Amino acid sequence: MGDMLGTMNWKALIEDLLKTGMTQNEIAVLVGCRQGYVSDVLNGRRGKSLSYEIGSRLIALHADRAPKAA
Repeated sequence: MGDMLGTMNWKALIEDLLKTGMTQNEIAVLVGCRQGYVSDVLNGRRGKSLSYEIGSRLIALHADRAPKAA
């Protein structure tokens, strides 16, 4: 998973989670960051790379909560 973290589209993962009805704050709590950090990723102010911990938690949350592609 380490190599994959550098090439993920973090904004798209968060957008998918928001489409499920989750809030930025809920996402932040579950991945271990502040709501402002989630907002910064969505607005392109952050997101080139995330810490391993936050990135891996975001991937796991997306896998658990976001709709699966057909």
